[in-house]
Formats: sequence, C-alpha cells, structure tokens
Amino acid sequence: MIRFHQTFGAHAGRVVTFEKDVITFGRLPTCDVAFDARADIDASAQHAEVRREQGAWYVLDANSRNGTWLNGQRVSRAALASGDELELGRGGPRLRVEIAQPVTGPMEAPPRAALGLLPTAQWTPEEFAPVAAQAAQAGGGAASVRPPPGGGSGSMRPPPGGGAASVRPPPGGGSGSIRPPPGGGAASVRPPPGGGSGSIRPPSNAAANAPPPAHYAPPPAPLAPKTPLRPPPSGGLGLGVAVLVGAVALLFAALAAGVLVWRLSTTSASHAPPRPRLPPGSAVDLVAATVGPATYLVAAHSPDGSLQPLCTAFAVRSDLVATTGHCVKRIEQARAAGTAVDLLRPGLPGPVGIAAMYLHPAFDPAVAGVSHDIGVLRTAGPLAALVTLPTLDDLRALTPGSAAYVVTYLGAPTQGPAAPRPVVVAGALGTPEHFDGTPSAFDDAQLVPHSAPVEEGGMGAPVLDDTGLVIAVHASEQRTTPSLSVRADVLLALIAGLGA
Repeated sequence: MIRFHQTFGAHAGRVVTFEKDVITFGRLPTCDVAFDARADIDASAQHAEVRREQGAWYVLDANSRNGTWLNGQRVSRAALASGDELELGRGGPRLRVEIAQPVTGPMEAPPRAALGLLPTAQWTPEEFAPVAAQAAQAGGGAASVRPPPGGGSGSMRPPPGGGAASVRPPPGGGSGSIRPPPGGGAASVRPPPGGGSGSIRPPSNAAANAPPPAHYAPPPAPLAPKTPLRPPPSGGLGLGVAVLVGAVALLFAALAAGVLVWRLSTTSASHAPPRPRLPPGSAVDLVAATVGPATYLVAAHSPDGSLQPLCTAFAVRSDLVATTGHCVKRIEQARAAGTAVDLLRPGLPGPVGIAAMYLHPAFDPAVAGVSHDIGVLRTAGPLAALVTLPTLDDLRALTPGSAAYVVTYLGAPTQGPAAPRPVVVAGALGTPEHFDGTPSAFDDAQLVPHSAPVEEGGMGAPVLDDTGLVIAVHASEQRTTPSLSVRADVLLALIAGLGA
C-alpha cells in the first residue's frame, strides 16, 4: 500500500491511498491523482507514474513539460521511500510519500487447531477418508456425514460414537428431537412427503401429555383489559375551529419571521459603512505611501550591470505577486537567454528571487487583444507590504468616470542595481467591456478601461479606485488611451486555485 499527502497545489490537504501497482498523475481527470486543470498548470496532462516493481516503488516521469522532481532533484526514474516529496513541475503540486511496511516473507494461514476452530471446507478427501472409516467402524453402520459429491471436503465431523441418526433424541425420553409446544399440540415438524420416517418423528401421546420440563416457564398471564377510551364529545365543530386557529397562528408566525429576516438583511446592507474616499488633493501621495511599498519592478540584469525593466508586479500575499500573463512570458524568454530576473523595490537590501510562475489557464498569448492576461509569481522570500483586494460587491459598485490611480515603473533602462522609485498616475474609469470588446456594466464585465497615462513598463501594475482598493491589473503593453486592465476577480480566481 502507498499513500500520498498533497502538501501544495489546488487540492492541498487531501490524502489518497492505493493498493494497485501503477498510479498515474496529471491534470487529466482520468488520472488516478488528478490535479486542477485550471490552477495546477505546472503539471502536465499526463505527468508521471508511480509503479511497484518486485516489492519496491518507483516514480517515472512521463515526458512531462516541466519535469518530475524528487526531494528537489529532477528525475526520470527513481526509487521512492517514506518521507520523500514529489513535485510535479517546478513550482507545481507537491506530494509527500508514505509507504506501508513491506511483507518480508510469504503469508501462511495459522493452523486450524491454533485458532480453536473446527475444520471446515479446508479438509481434503485424503483427510476425510480415515475419519469417515473410523466413524463407520465405531457405529457399525454408514457414517452420517458424507463428503459432498465431487470429492469435496465435509463441512462437519461425524458425531462421536457414530450412529446412523444425525439428530439424537433429547434427554428426558422423548422420541422427537423437537418437543411439542406446551398444551399437547401436535409437533410442528411433519414427516417428509413420500412416507419416509425421517430422523424426526411425531411425538407419542405419552410424550405429548408429559409434564413440562423443570426449566419450563408458563407464559405470563394476560394483561387485564384497560378501560376503553371514551369517544370524543360530539362537538366536532370545536375541534375544527381549534385546528383552523392553530394554522392561522403558524402562518402569522412564518410571516413575522420572514419580515424580521428581511429587515435585518436590508438594515445590515444599507448600514454597512462605506469605504472612505481618498481626498482628491492628497490621493496620489496616499497611494504612493500605502501601495508603493507593495509594488515591485520586474527587471532583467543586463551584462553591463544595468537593469532592463520587463513589467510591474504587486504583492497580494506574503509569497505571491500578481502581474500579467505577458509579463510571465517575458520572464521565461529572459531566463531562456541565460539572464537573471528578479523583483526590485527601493528600500530593500537586495532583489527578491522568483521561485515559481503561474499563468491563468485561459490565457493565450497568441490571441490578439486582452483576454485573461493574468499571471502570478511565487517569491523566494517573504513580502512585508500587501495591497488590499476587493470583494465582488466592491467591483459591482464601481461607476464610470470615478477616479482611478495606477502605481507603475517607467520602462526605460536604469544604471546600477538599484531600482527606481515607482510613480503614481491618475485618471478616470471608462465604460467596462467584455473580453470581446462589447460594452457592458461593472456587474459582469472583465475589462476595466481607464485614462491614466501608463508607460510600457507599467504592464502588470495595480489599478486602484478612489477608495484605495486594487480593482484591476493594467494589461496594455504600450501607452494607449484608454488603457485596458483586467478586473481583479479574474486574479482572485487564479489565487484561489493555487491553494495555500
């Protein structure tokens, strides 16, 4: 038996146990251990197998895209032991292995006598023959227990002493092995059809009239009849009125409860304190002071020591920063060219490394326009400052024309390893749109246009409303008017899919 404890991924916390020899892992629902197809994107559709071979367990990579990792080392085939950690794709779902203790030798059933059990169908014909012969000699007749047709074993030993009858008469002299019921009635077991006497005979009159045995207890005396209930008075009209009054009372109680629940819900909704709006005169400075420390420049380290800005990201969790899918693709291209990419921010003692990257499952870089352009980076170190994300009700309450703010970095290269300071640009929200460009309302739109002037390096920057909530991720790669951003609920869905 082998057991897997998932410690990371969309299904973190689950435990799965198997007793078969081959277990498959991947994002396909047909896999034995199926990962989330929309969140566990580092795992391939058919990623790996775990096999039992000659009593030992092995993991085999199934030509996966991101590799199979065992205790931090990439493997194509490796032996498993309890406590090992499997990682399906670097930064993908992780599982801890637990293997049951192997059996060192063949398992043998304990002797029947040691268990204190009578032999059953485990007897062989060779075992049964001498027992049957001994029983026949002792009783002078045929044994009363015969092997079943076909040479199978018997299910009972013959009785000691061996006799022809398989049911003995009971003590006390009665001829039948089942006594008649008290009162002299006839036996409840009749002779078999065809006139055979059978091994159970009806009792004689003497046996039928014999006194009951000492242990016989007579049936209890019948209970005294209770006083019959009196019929209700003939006033049926009064009973009907009582039922009607009770029904009306229940109806009014239900109506009162409904009104109370409605009043409580409307009161709590109408009296929920609104978020304070940022003062127009100092909004830019407040955003820079609160959101600036949580906003990072994603930059590649050039050979000449300068920084090449790729995009912007912002901290949404102590180990996650959000950006766009195109930003993730830029990081992949830079790393493929052998260039280091880090997160930088003024005031940090050094850069923050990127441990893993995730793309929204619906993001397709080949599709023109903006569609699910969301990515998430897992950091190698903890992040102190975080942005404030909205609820769905906050997003639905947005209105076109209200103020919008974007915290961004400029796209020009900088000299030296120090990151430039972020800037805050202001604008206004436009009419929301669907991904296909059709206008919509903030109730169900995915794109949030705004007029804040954002340079190329601002791709992935947080877009805030006039209360300081991050409502969208800036997605336009170049400066356009209006700029497009992906609403924050698309980001929240990806974060939720990553699990703890």
